[in-house]
Amino acid sequence: MPAEQKIQQDAAIDARDYQRQVSRAAADKAVAELKAKRMQFNDMTSAERDRMRAIAKPVTEKTLATYDPTIQKLYTSEVERVQKLK
Repeated sequence: MPAEQKIQQDAAIDARDYQRQVSRAAADKAVAELKAKRMQFNDMTSAERDRMRAIAKPVTEKTLATYDPTIQKLYTSEVERVQKLK
């Protein structure tokens, strides 16, 4: 069954990557359409995102503390992984 697991895992990775590509393209299109209608769109700087994360950190930590330690570790590692993608 390892070969089948590998096929399923590869398919899941391909589907994830495709979904992210489609989602980003849709978001970019939506922003462009809104800008064309004269809506102001402000990109956040890294510093502003960091500032907002710092503000939300106490709430996030309080909520995360209510979860099983395994889930806490998974959440933390996923957040770190995703933040490195940008």
